[in-house]
Parts: sequence; C-alpha cells; structure tokens
Amino acid sequence: LVIANCLAQMQALMAGHDSDDTHKRHPGSRPVSLLAFARLTPALLGQLIALDEHNARLVGAEMRTGGGMSRPRPLAASRARTASWEKASAARP
Repeated sequence: LVIANCLAQMQALMAGHDSDDTHKRHPGSRPVSLLAFARLTPALLGQLIALDEHNARLVGAEMRTGGGMSRPRPLAASRARTASWEKASAARP
C-alpha cells in the first residue's frame, strides 16, 4: 500500500492535476526521483546524505547563492587569516 501511494504521488507530480481548489492544483512536468533500497545501512545513509548535500550545492550554484553549505567558506577564511598571522609573528625577530 505504501509503495502504491508513492508511485501514485510520482505520477501526479509528473502528469499534474487541475482542480477548482487552489491547494489541490499543480501544473505537472516536475522532476521526480525515487530511490528504493532493500536495506538501509550506515554506508548507504552516508551516501544519501552526501547526495543531498551535492544537490544543495548544485541548486545554490544555479541560484548564485553559494549553496546550502555556506559554513566551510567562513571557516576556511578564518583559518587562512590565522595561518598568515602566525607566519607574520614567526618572521619577526
């Protein structure tokens, strides 16, 4: 029953639906992905998380916002400033 509902929702997103109720109306032709697995293992969960992060970066790059993972950039910049300050301090007599 759960798989049947999943497939029906995918079909509705692909085909669209016209309705007088604005909450039940959608145009269709939307991209849909279905990932099905026999078992969810820790390795598979890690791969799914990596896939989600990759997709967030692609969407962010498309929208020119820097992606959903903007945290590494400020951390890297902070570490670069610290490293350059340490080099300058070590060079002084």
